[in-house]
Amino acid sequence: MLDDLRRLPKDARGRAAIAVLELCDSPLRPGVEKLRGYSQIFRLRVGEYRILYEISGSEVVVLGIRNRKAVYRQLGH
Repeated sequence: MLDDLRRLPKDARGRAAIAVLELCDSPLRPGVEKLRGYSQIFRLRVGEYRILYEISGSEVVVLGIRNRKAVYRQLGH
């Protein structure tokens, strides 16, 4: 996840970092959508970037933060 954050442009990096911190408090907040075909994987839109994460018990595990065109490739779609 840190590598993904470092790759983002500076303006998007801050917004994405804040969004990840907010997900820790409220993982199913407004704007979050569950990915079809996966039981516990969700996405959050932050501008043209997507944060993919999984809810595992009481933990939020960030799977990736990338451009909307590239983020789903890491899941095999």
